[in-house]
Amino acid sequence: MRALEGAAILRRGAAGWALGDPAGFDPAPRPAAIVAARLAGLGEPARRHLALAALIGREAPLALWRRVAGCDEEALLESVERAVAAGVLEESGDGARVRFRHAPHRRALYEGIGAARRRCWHGRVGEALAELPAPDPDAVAGHFRRAGDARAVDWLVAAGERARRAYAWLAAAARFAEALALLDRHGADARERGWLLLRLALLRRYDDSRRAAGDLAEAARLAATVEDGALAAFARFYHGLLRCFAGEYRRGVADLEAGVAALDALPPAGRAAAAARGFPLEEGATAHHGTLAVYLAAIGRHADARAAALRVVGAGAARPPPPADAHKAQGRVHAARGGPAAGAGADARPPPAHPAP
Repeated sequence: MRALEGAAILRRGAAGWALGDPAGFDPAPRPAAIVAARLAGLGEPARRHLALAALIGREAPLALWRRVAGCDEEALLESVERAVAAGVLEESGDGARVRFRHAPHRRALYEGIGAARRRCWHGRVGEALAELPAPDPDAVAGHFRRAGDARAVDWLVAAGERARRAYAWLAAAARFAEALALLDRHGADARERGWLLLRLALLRRYDDSRRAAGDLAEAARLAATVEDGALAAFARFYHGLLRCFAGEYRRGVADLEAGVAALDALPPAGRAAAAARGFPLEEGATAHHGTLAVYLAAIGRHADARAAALRVVGAGAARPPPPADAHKAQGRVHAARGGPAAGAGADARPPPAHPAP
């Protein structure tokens, strides 16, 4: 119907609609032809502006669109008005953003951008988004990744951390895995790769312990290569925890003990480096001692378990109490998916009452 109206075959008059001669008109044009004809009627300046909007996303904030386009505000508004009139865009109620009404319009505009220009524009959009007060790391990472920009790695890690904090572990693991693949493509730094593997292993340990063990083994190898004591200590500790999960308690506890001892022995610089990567360590006892205490008790080493537990209790007495709702929040997390909660047993999965030797 819009195509008939656009061809002036269907016309609105004072007495209503009138249909002219449809000879030569295709009554069933392909959707691609309809989209192409509608976009062609907008004119070249508007098409160029809309191509950039299509690259920004399904929705395009006008402030961001104008900044990336670098054009006059009036020219951009004219393009918006033409596109709204043609049914390509619709404006938000506050007039601050526009949205493509139909996916085929946006897809046709995006695919019409040359590969080199598309890569350049994605980089410009990524930089503009990154400078916002509270940027969406997924959006920034997506544009930098399409631009072939190595900065996508840091933003993917940030997106993964956001997902991890929300207990969206599968999404977080996907972001870290994508960051790792990009890191390898851009010439992986061994230290950065090792810490990223550690993050990935901690998300996979409850879902795919075999892959998690492989990640930890590779992280430990890289830690030895770059002489990163903090990374080596964490990799050893969590490898022991995976062994305990698999029922290999005695070998697992040996790794847990070695990992805890290495963590305790870290110098201030090592602790600072770990904290900067999202693995803070308190002075003295840490949650890792609580985990060790659980598994020491599981294999019958009660005196050692008591000593490890007392270190946690002593450290806890010296710290301010948690917020009143902290334990309730931990309980909700456990009930939701049985995931780890903060505290002395954060990494401890309860072993059987009588574990195998």
